[in-house]
Amino acid sequence: MIGKLTATGTVRAHLHLDLDVLDPDVLQVNRYAHPGGPSPEQLRQLACGLARSIPIVGVTLSAYDPAFDSQSEVPPVVGQLLVEFLAAIERI
Repeated sequence: MIGKLTATGTVRAHLHLDLDVLDPDVLQVNRYAHPGGPSPEQLRQLACGLARSIPIVGVTLSAYDPAFDSQSEVPPVVGQLLVEFLAAIERI
């Protein structure tokens, strides 16, 4: 994905992270999530890899419904993703 962006001459990007892309068998964020998506670790690696490769000018984080997270597992996982993502942006 990153190679395709840079190959087309992309010089900056806005990253939209729809959390329901995550595999609900690993982390349930809402009712729309379907099995087979990436794990939180895989999503973090992709987002941080992008942030280290091209300037990110904006980020959107969406699709969390606390009604589907009875153990409150999502906020700390997403918080860690954002911390590492922002650290990756600073390294550019």
